[in-house]
Amino acid sequence: MRIRNYTCCKVKTSFLVIGLFLFMAIRCIDPHKGQEKSVNPTSSIKTDTLAVASMREKIEVSFAEDIQPIFETRCQPCHFPGGKMYARLPFDDPKTILEIGEGFFSRIKDEQEQQVLLAFLEQQTH
Repeated sequence: MRIRNYTCCKVKTSFLVIGLFLFMAIRCIDPHKGQEKSVNPTSSIKTDTLAVASMREKIEVSFAEDIQPIFETRCQPCHFPGGKMYARLPFDDPKTILEIGEGFFSRIKDEQEQQVLLAFLEQQTH
């Protein structure tokens, strides 16, 4: 069951990446002339960053289905029941995840997992 939930998370993230790619492709074509527009690279980066942030907020992230499987694959057995770090930092508790926040990025290097974690953090703070 953990594998299916993790796959679901990857599917959601894949749709986010595909949507962002399509958004960027559509923005670069002028619909009236059918020719490419000249795009200032620095302004495009700022706009694309805002687009990713707004898309991330729209994704509904569930702790049980999206966040906990990430930590189960990376941090088990130590931070789960029976583990030596569970008493100090229980990763099956959303409060612990919120307290540490982006501090997890020192351990979680996968960009897709970071995006899901950021979406969860933003969702909980709003």
